Amino acid sequence: MSRNRTQSRLGTYLTLLSVGSVGVIVARYAQAHSDRLSAPPALGGGPVAQAATTVAVTSLGLVILLWIVRRATRPREMTPAEHRTYYRQLVARGIPKPERLSWTGEAVPTRQRANPRQWWIARTYRHRPRTTTIVAGALIAVMVSVVSLGVGATPSYADDGSVVDVVDGDTVDIQIGDTVERVRLLNVDAPENNKASRVSECLGPEATAEMERLLPAGSRVTVIYDVERRDNYGRLLAGVENADGELVNAELAQAGLGGPLVVGANSRFHDRVRDASIAAENDKRGAFGTDIACTPGSIISTYESESTSAVADSLPEDSAALATIAATALAVSEAGDSAVADLGEFDWLGPDRMTPYIERVREAQQTAATHGDVAEERHAEAKADEERAAERAAEEAAAQEKAAREEAARQAERDSAPRSGDSDSNSRNSGGGGGSTYTGCRNYNGTGMIDDKGRSFQPIPCS
Repeated sequence: MSRNRTQSRLGTYLTLLSVGSVGVIVARYAQAHSDRLSAPPALGGGPVAQAATTVAVTSLGLVILLWIVRRATRPREMTPAEHRTYYRQLVARGIPKPERLSWTGEAVPTRQRANPRQWWIARTYRHRPRTTTIVAGALIAVMVSVVSLGVGATPSYADDGSVVDVVDGDTVDIQIGDTVERVRLLNVDAPENNKASRVSECLGPEATAEMERLLPAGSRVTVIYDVERRDNYGRLLAGVENADGELVNAELAQAGLGGPLVVGANSRFHDRVRDASIAAENDKRGAFGTDIACTPGSIISTYESESTSAVADSLPEDSAALATIAATALAVSEAGDSAVADLGEFDWLGPDRMTPYIERVREAQQTAATHGDVAEERHAEAKADEERAAERAAEEAAAQEKAAREEAARQAERDSAPRSGDSDSNSRNSGGGGGSTYTGCRNYNGTGMIDDKGRSFQPIPCS
């Protein structure tokens, strides 16, 4: 029966140990849920919890193994086949039967009860195993949990540090212990702001200034980790809470200077950053406002205003005015491509975040293009009408000029015809050898009269 007593004690100890370890794990998990840093780490994330997890798994495995052994070695009555086998062995070779087996028809003994030399908890466990297990497990869980929770105020998935410098809107240098770590804020993306080269994206300086306000140099912070702690550049990946308990990842998005981002398995702060960014859009802050010319809010507001101005309520009849309207509308339509390209620079606000803005630009662009096409078509028609009218006017002017020339020629012929008095006078002048006394306009290429110098000429009208 000594083996039964050993098994009883071992089972008691292992059961209590496993219950206590499970209690530690549950306490750690509950603590992580209620902690101000929100989401708990992986089960067994801290040193104490990891040790408790290892002990619990080992203990539970041993308890299961012990239960199987106890079930296999429990006292029972032999089967008819075992009775024949062990009886032949006993008669032929004097080999006794196993102690746990009883001959057929013999009373099966129960497990030996605890003797006075056993510990009181073992005796209590033998009489009331369920109550003893619950009470002892609760006591052990409370004691071990108090010890594990007292290891430090900061959970194992976070570190305390102090701010050294703000690199840009989503990168900060923080001293953790004796090491200065470059921390890339998790689940938020901000516009680039290179202080060295002074090359910045739109709102890059504003995002850096906001981060400097949230994390002044020398201030105490809590660095909170997720599944993956470093990126390919060796930077720490974490959320950062400032001295006021604000998660700066979300505060940056709340100001409209950062957008939600998920890389790899790290998504711990994504929902908070996304909700903060949506609130910024609703309140028209940062990138969604119109105070700065390069922001999406300003780009879309300016373009829609230009498109509205380019689209006239009614088109004039004048060709020049129509040409001006068509040129303006087509210029606004072409400017839409530039506006879309500018909006594409704001991919840091999140995937597909600019899609509604781009769709608004495309809609205004299409309206302006359609209006420009109509104005251009009307301009072509008006210009053709004006050209036809000019041609008709030119034809009429040419006809009038031709008629005037013909009338002048006829008048000249009438004026140049010799009269009878003139003929007699001319004859007398010719006969007398003297020149003509005509003082009007003359055509010396013609004939009919002779001047005082003996030259022939033809009288013509002076008009």
